[in-house]
Amino acid sequence: MSTDPLPSWIRELRLSIKESSERGLIVSTKWATDMLNAIPPDRRRAAGGGPEDLSMRMQSADISDPEDQEEEDFFTYARQVFDAKEFQRVATILRDCESPKAVFLRLYARYLESERVAQLQWWKLSTSREQPPAPINDDLHELLELTGKPTDPWILFLQGIIYYRLSRRHDCMRAALASVATRPWNWSAWELLCSAIETYAELDHVLATLPLDPKHPMSICFRVKVANDFYNSGRGDFNAVCALRRMYFCNNLDDAEKQFDSNLAAEPFRLDDIDAHASTLWLANKKERIAELAAHFAGAPQDKPEYYCLMGNHYSARKEHEKAVRAFRKATYLDRTYGAAWTLMGHEYYEMANYHAAIESYRRAIGVNAKDYRAWSGLGRSYSALKLHIYAIYYNRKSTEIKPGDARSWMELTAAFEEVSKYRDAAACCRRAIGLDPDRENGIRHRYKLAWYHKRAGDHQQALETYLEIIRICRENYNLMRLKENIQSIVAFAELQMTHESSFGNIVDAYIILKNAPNPEDVPLPRATSNDPYAATEAIKRQREGQMYIKQYMKENPKEFQKVRDLLARLEGSIWRLSAERKQELRRRSLLNGIPGLKVNLV
Repeated sequence: MSTDPLPSWIRELRLSIKESSERGLIVSTKWATDMLNAIPPDRRRAAGGGPEDLSMRMQSADISDPEDQEEEDFFTYARQVFDAKEFQRVATILRDCESPKAVFLRLYARYLESERVAQLQWWKLSTSREQPPAPINDDLHELLELTGKPTDPWILFLQGIIYYRLSRRHDCMRAALASVATRPWNWSAWELLCSAIETYAELDHVLATLPLDPKHPMSICFRVKVANDFYNSGRGDFNAVCALRRMYFCNNLDDAEKQFDSNLAAEPFRLDDIDAHASTLWLANKKERIAELAAHFAGAPQDKPEYYCLMGNHYSARKEHEKAVRAFRKATYLDRTYGAAWTLMGHEYYEMANYHAAIESYRRAIGVNAKDYRAWSGLGRSYSALKLHIYAIYYNRKSTEIKPGDARSWMELTAAFEEVSKYRDAAACCRRAIGLDPDRENGIRHRYKLAWYHKRAGDHQQALETYLEIIRICRENYNLMRLKENIQSIVAFAELQMTHESSFGNIVDAYIILKNAPNPEDVPLPRATSNDPYAATEAIKRQREGQMYIKQYMKENPKEFQKVRDLLARLEGSIWRLSAERKQELRRRSLLNGIPGLKVNLV
């Protein structure tokens, strides 16, 4: 007996396509057809049958919608009028129909008409000078009463939409979960559920009450979707089904670019997710590829917000910020709920030093999607530029709560704490950033800031240990010895030891560390991995590169090395006056034992 669930899933998917298409749900139908056509043709043929076969076996709700011919004719007529976007006529045509799909279409048409009128007349009810992303709609309460206490999954989905528009998120989650329990292939219901979730506690509750098996494709896709919304790559068992967007949000840019290119090769004129594709290329600093994409889609329909988001990224890569703002604004005109466009517009305003406009754009983005960490981070950055550091701390903290794995957000919070002299808080945030940033040079820079925070907070022992950690890492990798933070750490370590000589200071350590300041002659010859002459030649080449790095740094920073020489001159007399016993005592409590390759001759 076969246990392969795929044939059953294919039949359910075909049924979902039929039902969502009948009800005018374009996004849900498009998503389901994409998923169906992603299944190999031989597996689809093997599944056999269609929605009619499945309707005989579905027990949870009325699937076949048995209506007399007259009502079916009314529904067919109304469906054509619905496609013409004459929503008031649809409600009139179906006013006496009672089948679940007719009731859904009638209420859905009324909802769309009320939203259209609300958007046109927003200025009558709103106190804002700008059109809000979600206009005030006084008809929503009446529509909610008309939905009643439905059992039909599609009417439950519509009820969830109305609950969400009324900011009743928990009722929205309840209705969406009830809808997907019997119609799991309605992707719009899953997106609605994702939009209603704002905290990790709510997410955990929804995952615990999910009415599907965790191995069901829609359950997996939901987990990936919500992981994308929370910009999180490390919670639970989120699968890599929607790998391309997940790789983008998790900064795996190379793999994301390859996947986007593969999708574009399969469907050259697909605009879906082209905004994320362009953002991936922008983050990877591939301006030429963005220009190629913009030229490729030059003839695309210009009524799509994704097109203008692509053009905005193109102009941004060329540093034409005013043109980028106009492109992103056009995207928001076409879709007021396009959160990515609001966020990117805020970035462009920030680059133009128009911080108040940037703040307004970021607030619009948060109004659309409160889980967008980039908008929260942008608010913090903008308030920092305006010297409103308490506000910056609040918004940067929200950003780190949403995406705790982003090193840049932690460093922005670190800088905000530094501005208000909260050095211990700044040190804690800086330590988090060090653990998250894979770039070794950034790690050295972050550690130098951390040591400075410890020093300002009076934690001198921790400051010494952090300076030594920087010196050790730099001595283990000659490419890092050229960083200014290396020589600055040597000077700061020595000054701290000399300043506190009467307490914890150790002038012998200060002397030894200064004597071992970066010097071209001290760059070691990298050990060859074999007796191959080519490997030996490469080792010598790397040694010379290291020497060149240090010579270049010495040439560019003569004051730093002059400071080393001045400190050595001050220390030499003190070292000569020390007794042998005192030298041995100071060497016993030295902190330099873990530093490789130090010359320790005190004679």
